[in-house]
Amino acid sequence: MITTDWISITLAPKDTRILLGFSRPVFNGISAIFGQWNDDRYTKKPKPYWSHDLENISGSVRTRANQPTHWMPNPPAPNTACSEDMGARVSRVRRSEMERKERVEKTESVCGYCQHRHSPTQDHYLG
Repeated sequence: MITTDWISITLAPKDTRILLGFSRPVFNGISAIFGQWNDDRYTKKPKPYWSHDLENISGSVRTRANQPTHWMPNPPAPNTACSEDMGARVSRVRRSEMERKERVEKTESVCGYCQHRHSPTQDHYLG
C-alpha cells in the first residue's frame, strides 16, 4: 500500500533515507527532499539533526535552522515485470546489433584503394 499522507517528523525512522517535508522551502522553493538523520557523532559536541540532499548547497547552518516538520516513506521500487521486460528488450537490441555487425563484416572487404573496410559496391570519387 502506498501512502500519500505526511507523517509527523517525531515518528520518522532514523536508520534510513526518507522523503522530508518542510514548512518553509529548503532552497529555491523546494519544500520536499530526500534526506536522513545525522547523529553528528564525529564532532566534539554532537548536535544531531536532519540532513538532506541539498545541504552542500544550502549549508549546514541553514540546514540545522530549517528542520523538516513531516516525512513520508520512500515510494516502492518500479514494477519488477517492467524491469524484466526492459532487460529483455535491451538484450534483444544488443543481439540484433551484433547480428547486423556480423552481416556487414561478411559483405565488406578491405579496399585496395583506401585500405578501409567497406562494401565492394561503394566507389571512390577519383574526380
